[in-house]
Amino acid sequence: MEKENKNPMIDLYKRVLPALRSKKKELHLKRIPSATEKNIWDCLRKTRWNKMGDLTLFDIVDDILKLKEEDFLLFLNKEERR
Repeated sequence: MEKENKNPMIDLYKRVLPALRSKKKELHLKRIPSATEKNIWDCLRKTRWNKMGDLTLFDIVDDILKLKEEDFLLFLNKEERR
């Protein structure tokens, strides 16, 4: 029997992984090879979703697909300075 995952954030991450992969491919095409599913997730989690209340799955996928490369690069630069 498979263990039930008790962390809802991990479950949510797995559910939106196709959108994260799509965004990663898009950013790679725009010459941002450092983009990964995890740092795209972290970017939105730290810059957008922490300021919002209840999020739907639609909202999360929409935010992933609409993430601007400028916002992502700004996040990466800030994270590097830490």
